[in-house]
Amino acid sequence: MPRKHIAYYRILEALDKPGCPVCSLVEEDIRKRVEWIFHEHVNDPGVRRKLVESRGFCARHNEILLELGHPLGVAIIYRDIVDSISADLERTSGSSRSGKQRAKCLACELIERNEQQYLSVAAEHFSEEELRAGILASRGLCIPHLQKLLGLLSPREQNELKRGVLLQLSELRSELSEIVRKSDYRCEEPWGSEGDAWIRAVRKVSGCSV
Repeated sequence: MPRKHIAYYRILEALDKPGCPVCSLVEEDIRKRVEWIFHEHVNDPGVRRKLVESRGFCARHNEILLELGHPLGVAIIYRDIVDSISADLERTSGSSRSGKQRAKCLACELIERNEQQYLSVAAEHFSEEELRAGILASRGLCIPHLQKLLGLLSPREQNELKRGVLLQLSELRSELSEIVRKSDYRCEEPWGSEGDAWIRAVRKVSGCSV
């Protein structure tokens, strides 16, 4: 039997954690990449050029950068970015638009590449009991990743996954209804496991913020 891609085992491991396994893996990958860039490759001319062209990361991925820290690395890179912006402004003769296309955020590029890899591996091995059972037994994929995975599966596999997801959504709806019921001032019952269902519902529908 050929060896499975490491992504297969990472998916299995992520299925034991809360939330969408693909979201979880991509977020982990992004944090490692940002850490790698600002800890190991600040002085790499190629990396610095790409970050200048993209004006650093996009707003949402800059939050990860700020959370991780690295004042020196950020100062070095953003000094170049500030110089580039200043040069663009000087060339525009008072116009507010430089006409220069901002390159794509490096973290966004990573998301697209790794997300596709995880979904392709999941589709390739969906017929295997270990992975299929893991997906159906977990709280499952977020809806955006679910829709992408469905597009990679056979009609039979699509139907099986849809049945499992409908059960997950039914359980989630019941928990949301419990929040509504227990929020009534006349109800004195304490909240139970449904207490974070409102958070899970938002992440289920939209995916994570990476």
